[in-house]
Amino acid sequence: MLVNTRMVDRVLAEPEWAARLTEHDLRGLTPLFWSNVALHGTFQLDLDQRIDYERGTIGPAPARAEAT
Repeated sequence: MLVNTRMVDRVLAEPEWAARLTEHDLRGLTPLFWSNVALHGTFQLDLDQRIDYERGTIGPAPARAEAT
């Protein structure tokens, strides 16, 4: 859901798209869409990578503090 929300936010941040949406369109926006979700299969989770939502890229995760 977080990724979907960030994708919608990114599109709405573009003035060209934001100007096209009516009040009715905005009421219908939701991050609850499933077309990008694979319900069956595997998901490769790499905790050493992070999505940069501002740039739309994937890069290394920030360094973690050592536990004492």
